[in-house]
Amino acid sequence: MSSMSRLPIFSCGRLLLHCAVAGLLWLFCATLAMAAPTPVPLSASARVPLSGHAQLLEDASRAMTLAQVRQRDTGWQQGPSDALNVGFSRSVWWVRVAVRNSTGQPLPVVFDLGSPLQDEVEWFLVRRSGELMATNRSGDRQPFHARGIDHRTPTLPALLPVGEPLELYLRLDSHDGLHEMLPLSVSGEARFYAQANLETLLLGLYHGALLALTLYNLFLYVSTRERAFAPYVAYLGAFLLWSFTFSGLGFQYFWPGSPNFNNAILAIAVGASISIFGFFAQAYIRAPEIQPPWCTRLMRVLSYINLLAVLPALFDHYTLAFALSIPASLLLLVVCSSSAVWAMVRGSREALVLCIAFAVLGISCAIYYLKLLHVLPSNGFSTWALQIGSCLEVLLLAFGLADSMNTLKAQKLEAERAAREAQAALTTRLDQQVRERTDELEQVNRRLGELAITDELTGAYNRRHFNDIFRDAVHGVARSDPWVLCMFDIDHFKAYNDHYGHQAGDEALRTIVHAVQQQLKRSGDRLFRLGGEEFGVLYTAASPEAARQFAAQLREAVVHSTLPHPTSPLGRVTASFGAIWWSGHGAAMPRVDDLYAAADRALYEAKQAGRDRVILRAFEAAAEPDTSGDCCGASRYDKLRANPA
Repeated sequence: MSSMSRLPIFSCGRLLLHCAVAGLLWLFCATLAMAAPTPVPLSASARVPLSGHAQLLEDASRAMTLAQVRQRDTGWQQGPSDALNVGFSRSVWWVRVAVRNSTGQPLPVVFDLGSPLQDEVEWFLVRRSGELMATNRSGDRQPFHARGIDHRTPTLPALLPVGEPLELYLRLDSHDGLHEMLPLSVSGEARFYAQANLETLLLGLYHGALLALTLYNLFLYVSTRERAFAPYVAYLGAFLLWSFTFSGLGFQYFWPGSPNFNNAILAIAVGASISIFGFFAQAYIRAPEIQPPWCTRLMRVLSYINLLAVLPALFDHYTLAFALSIPASLLLLVVCSSSAVWAMVRGSREALVLCIAFAVLGISCAIYYLKLLHVLPSNGFSTWALQIGSCLEVLLLAFGLADSMNTLKAQKLEAERAAREAQAALTTRLDQQVRERTDELEQVNRRLGELAITDELTGAYNRRHFNDIFRDAVHGVARSDPWVLCMFDIDHFKAYNDHYGHQAGDEALRTIVHAVQQQLKRSGDRLFRLGGEEFGVLYTAASPEAARQFAAQLREAVVHSTLPHPTSPLGRVTASFGAIWWSGHGAAMPRVDDLYAAADRALYEAKQAGRDRVILRAFEAAAEPDTSGDCCGASRYDKLRANPA
C-alpha cells in the first residue's frame, strides 16, 4: 500500500486518539463538576456569604422537581465568588450549597437572598437523607405575606442541628427572563435581626431626608414660582419612589398585596426619574441659551423616549420596558453630561455643579456594584455607597439650584440698576464724583489723624497721643487688668551722635523702635516716643514679676539690635528701663503726673545704678483724688516701695 493510501487511515487514527483524549478530559471535568459542595461551617455571630460556595444548574425545561435536581450529577456549575448572577435567561436556575452547624448546639439561622427584586424563589433545606427541614416560596411576584419573616428581602429561617451537613436548594425563576444579582448569605438569627433593624433605621433616615428635601423644594416652588424648581421637585419625587421600591420598603410597607404593581412602579419610576432629570438638566443649565438648538431638541426627544419606554411595564412586560429604557437612558445621560461639560468649559457655574453631582452619583454606583462583585471590600461605606452618593447628588443640585436662583435675582437687580443709572446718567456721574472727592478727603483726614499721633522719625506714637492714652489707662484701670508704664532711655546717646553724626543717630532710633515693636504682640501694647531718645511703653501685666520679665525682654531686644557704640563702656547701644506697676487698688485715683513721675524716677534710678538694666516699682496711690489733666507737670511722688523681684 502506497504512502498516499495509508494517509487517510493514519489521519483517522489520530482523530480517534484526539477524541478519546477529549472524552477523558470531559469526563474528568464532569466528575469535578458533579462533586457535592463542601459544607460551609456556620457560627452564631458571623454573617457568611454563600455565593462563592454555591453551585448552579440550568433547567431549560422549567419542569424539574427537587428530587430530580438532587439526583442530577451533571450540569452543575461552580457559582461566582461574589454574587449569583445569571443575567437574562428564560430558564429556571437551581442553586445548591451545603452548610454545617459548627457551634456545638442547635443554631437558629436566617438565609438571606440579598435582593428584594428576584421575581420568584423557592427555598428547600434538606438533610443528606432527603428529609425536608424547611421550605418557603416567595419573591416580588408573590404576595409579601408569603415570606418566611417580615423582611424586605426574601429569607428562610431555620434551626440547624449540631454538626449535621445540610443542603440548601433554591429554585430561581423570573417572570419574563430578567434575573437579579443575588449576594446570598446566612447569619445567626440574633445577628440577622440586629443587622435588619439597623438597615431599616438607616433606610428610614435616608428616605425621610429625601422626602423632607422634596417637600422643602416644593414649598419653594409654590412661593417663588421659579421654573427650575418644578422639574427638580418632580425628579426628587420620582427618584424617591424608585429608591423606596428598589430597596423593597414599598412592597413591605405600602403595597404588600400587589406584586404586579410593585414591579410596574419600579420600571416606571426608573424611566420617569431619568426622563425628568433630562428636563431638569435643560432648565438648570439653561440649555437653550448656551447650546445649539439641535442639541436641546435632542435632549427633549430622548427625555420623551424614556417616558414612552416604560409603557410596556404597564402591561406587565417588565423586561421589555428595561430593554427599551436602558439604551435610551444611557444615551440621554451621555447627551446631558456632554452638554454640561460643554457649558462648564464655557464658565457655567450651574453646569459645574451638575457635573460634580453626576460624578458623585456615578462613583457611588460604581463603588456599590464593585462591592457586590467583591472587587472592593464590604464595609459601611461601600454597603451604603448608593444612598450616600444619591444624597450628596440631590443636595448638590439643591444648593446649585439655590445659587442659580440667587444669581438670576442678582442679575435681574443689576439690570434694573443699570436701567436706572442710564436714566439718570448725569446725576449718577455727579454723585460718583462727590463720593470720590469725599473718599479722598476721608483718606486725607485719616492720614492727618495718623500723622497727628505718630512720631515722624521713628513711626512710634508721639507724646500727644501718649497723654491721651495714658490718662484713659489711669481712669480705666479699675475695669481692666493691672498695667505698666515702662520708660526707657538710650544710654550715652549724645556721645553716639557726636561720634557717628545725627543721621546715624536717627537711624539708630528707628532700629531700636523696630526691635521693641517686634516684642509688642498684644493689642493693648503701645510704644511712644516721649522726647529725644526717651520712649515709653504701656502694657498690662498680672503681677510685678510678669511686668519686670516683659521689661527685661524689651531690654534684651535693644541689646540684640547689635548697634556698635565705641564710646559706651559696653561697646554697643543699650538702654535703661524704669517701670511702675499699678494694680488699680488704692485709697483714691492717683494723679496722672504722679504716675509719670514715679516711672521717670525709676528710670533715673536705672541710670544711676549703672545703665543697661531694669528698675521696676509697684505704685501705691495717695488718698488725694486726681485732678490733674496732663502727665508732664511737676513731679510729685507718693510712697514708693521696692519690688523684691
